Amino acid sequence: MAITDQKPRKTYAVGATPQAIFAVPFPFFSPSDLRVYVGGALKTQGTHYSVSGGNGSTGTVTLTAAVSNTKVSIVRRIPIDRLTDFPAAGAFKVPQLNRELDRNTAIAQQLDDDNARAIRPPDDEEGVGTLPPLSERAGQVMGFDVNGKLVAANTSVEALDALTLQALQAGLVSDVIQPFVSDGVQTVIPTTVPLMSQAQVTLLVGGVLQPPNSGAYTVTKTPGGGTITLAEPAPAGVTVGGYIGFAKEVTGEVPLANVVGLSDQLAGKLATNGDASQAVVTATGGTTARTLADISADVAKVAPDAGGRLPALSGHNLVGTPRTINHIINGDFVVWLEGASFSNPASGTHVASIWRVLYDGAAGTFTAGLDGGPFAVGAPNGLRWNQTVAGSGGAYRILEQRIEDGSTLNGGDGCLSFYAGAGSAGTPVKIEVVQFFGTGGSPSSDVVVYSETISLGAALAFYEKPMTFPATSGKTYGTNMNDCVKVRFYLPATSTFDFSLRSVRLERGNKASPWVHTPYEQIFASLSRFIQYSRVSLGSVASTASHYLYGNIPYKSEMRAVPAVTFAGSTRANLLSGTPGTTAVNRYGASWYIASNAAGAFYAIDEIVTLDARL
Repeated sequence: MAITDQKPRKTYAVGATPQAIFAVPFPFFSPSDLRVYVGGALKTQGTHYSVSGGNGSTGTVTLTAAVSNTKVSIVRRIPIDRLTDFPAAGAFKVPQLNRELDRNTAIAQQLDDDNARAIRPPDDEEGVGTLPPLSERAGQVMGFDVNGKLVAANTSVEALDALTLQALQAGLVSDVIQPFVSDGVQTVIPTTVPLMSQAQVTLLVGGVLQPPNSGAYTVTKTPGGGTITLAEPAPAGVTVGGYIGFAKEVTGEVPLANVVGLSDQLAGKLATNGDASQAVVTATGGTTARTLADISADVAKVAPDAGGRLPALSGHNLVGTPRTINHIINGDFVVWLEGASFSNPASGTHVASIWRVLYDGAAGTFTAGLDGGPFAVGAPNGLRWNQTVAGSGGAYRILEQRIEDGSTLNGGDGCLSFYAGAGSAGTPVKIEVVQFFGTGGSPSSDVVVYSETISLGAALAFYEKPMTFPATSGKTYGTNMNDCVKVRFYLPATSTFDFSLRSVRLERGNKASPWVHTPYEQIFASLSRFIQYSRVSLGSVASTASHYLYGNIPYKSEMRAVPAVTFAGSTRANLLSGTPGTTAVNRYGASWYIASNAAGAFYAIDEIVTLDARL
């Protein structure tokens, strides 16, 4: 039979329905001419599959056991040899000649397919040269010189691994999307890291960055992780990879200078756009409260040492100790965005930026704020709840942080560690970790991961609490996207106490890692998903009554949810309603307006805007 121009390979993407029979759409001559791969693994004829057809025609491969959710590839691999010898004289066997010519054509197609899948320059360019000697290329990354010729790039594979490790240690990267070569079919990339937004994903297809919200891919949150779904498969043979961060990088105002740290310009930008009178940051070695505008000089450059380890902030202990991911934000209580001391705050008030105080009944008299001493090793700052007059009529007093995503650490070991102490020995404190599946719709009930009551001493002591997080598969999440893991410290509800907490850490594994302080810029980047500040100033002379001016509030990063917008104005002049208004608020930005109260009046605002999406 004639051999048409076609590829000598066929790949099938098998879905959830089991399949065992696969057509071979190209001619072959013997069952041994075929190689069959299931999920990338080469299978054995007779053991794993049988073959029908062939002898110069198409055929069928039948697997011994049906497969699902995998890839099946059938490739023609004809041995390059000649099986027929024609006599110098006598009868000419035309069928044998046709078979031999067909076989040679099939071999040529096979070689052409190999050539098409090889690395090669465009047709109008010369070759890229030969590989460097083994002694020069061993362990090195392949690259190209200024002439486009192959060279050993003088960068080892180990060095690239170290860069990835540094990014993970620095906390800027939550996980790496392991590179894979596209088969032209796959569109779903599963991850073990929870995905809250596209802004977390840096995706490269064929080395080209795919911008978030470009339509190139979407992300979906799933129990125990997430999925990245490509709008269409990457071309076959193209490498897909990237990494997953905790939140979107700050907008173009502050460039991501390198993979292991952010420029200290970030602190200055935050001071410019934030409320410097409210935001307080504690000093690296003591308890002095300082505004955002002051912190630039204290932001440590995060760079690896000769051993590939990352330093902590200068002036702190345990410099250079490797870190695992701490799911607690501001666990060393160095950033206080709304002040460093709260007197009788209402239940639900956030202190230390993202921690909350919760209680029922009468408040009594208490303060919750920055605690600067006595110091514990690796814990120069903390949070102190000093209840000087007991509350009454209530059942609980709680200090809590809510960690976004109820599937955090699910199905694995976790460890909660901290320093704690009380004004008098024997103060009982219950520690509780809870999986909360949110509100809205019909979410699953809370699951208590860990609960224990401990008796605190008068002096600070270190506590390490290993636990196992139940798997969240099969759980139903609420529609309001507020599921989380609650870390709670239950304090005495109806008696006085003086509680101090420092260096709180929740991480994967059953042992606590050595404490390393988180750089300021990393804390601010994490907090910006939950709370941000901006300043808006605008004024004009009204041409008519009810004349309107409009403006935008750009966010520093995508926020967890649509934030509550609060204006706090130092200047409000001749406004129609007395206050600014908002016209559109979402997770990516907001629009606002003011209106004049009279023609010819100069109307203006100078406002600090709070964007609050905290859990």
